[in-house]
Amino acid sequence: MEKTSRLTVLPHFMTLFLTTANQFNAEKGGRGGESLTISLLLLFFRHLNKAAAAGVYQHPQREEPG
Repeated sequence: MEKTSRLTVLPHFMTLFLTTANQFNAEKGGRGGESLTISLLLLFFRHLNKAAAAGVYQHPQREEPG
């Protein structure tokens, strides 16, 4: 069984963050939710940078033919 790269999961987390922020914006009538969207994105990328620095997210190694 082939391992799935963690990088393939990242778009799903981004979608979850944006969906949550958009729902909050709709509930607030579009007022005040923009800062939440930005905060969630910054939190996501801060986490991603820390994980990348720790070596958690690595590009999958490809085997060279031959």
